[in-house]
Amino acid sequence: MTQTFTRRGSYSEFTVNADDKPLRRALRELQGKGEAQLDGFMRIGITEMMEEVRTELKSKAGSLAQVRVPPTLGYGRSTNIHVKVSNALKLHKYKKLEYAVHTGKNIQDAAVGVLGQRGGRLAHIVAKGIDPFRYGNLPMLVMSSTRWFKSTGARNWVSTGMRMRASHPGFYDTMDYIGEIEKRFKRYFEEKVDVRAIYPAAILAGFTLSQASGISAKGASATSKTGGTGIMAARRG
Repeated sequence: MTQTFTRRGSYSEFTVNADDKPLRRALRELQGKGEAQLDGFMRIGITEMMEEVRTELKSKAGSLAQVRVPPTLGYGRSTNIHVKVSNALKLHKYKKLEYAVHTGKNIQDAAVGVLGQRGGRLAHIVAKGIDPFRYGNLPMLVMSSTRWFKSTGARNWVSTGMRMRASHPGFYDTMDYIGEIEKRFKRYFEEKVDVRAIYPAAILAGFTLSQASGISAKGASATSKTGGTGIMAARRG
């Protein structure tokens, strides 16, 4: 059995909610109109930031972004690790004004995130990197990486060279994608909350434009909590 560890520094999920005194004060004046408008604003804003980061994360794959290794040796289709994590990003709504961004199959798996076909915690590997580790008992044939498949057209390849080296060099082409989404959304929230959520809600609630300006939530911020752990086992087997 081989156990490898991701390096400290970043995370695999974060939750965000609108719970701030200036904001709550503004919402009380607007009653239900404010919460509904703000909820939509949060969903759209987080989604926009997710798509920005998804594109940047996928771009790290370079020319391998479009490469798909066909199923072989009992494994399904394989993609580049950055692409797989990028495609796995999703938004989960807990309740009104509370959302989570993660890469797990479902919200229960959010802290672990997307897994590789052999159980590797890809979400953590991409976010944190992975230390060099010794291979376990490799079979004679292993599934090709996207780079090797692009070069040779072979879906699998003999593992002689890997077994002779006996160790993996580690993974360092990282991106703190969850941290980026969190940072960008908080900035977006603080800059846009009045114009995109509070003022339109005030107009819908019957206020004039000048009255709406007086209900400003200026200075409001979203409360977020980043999830995950420090050093974490990334792969077994």
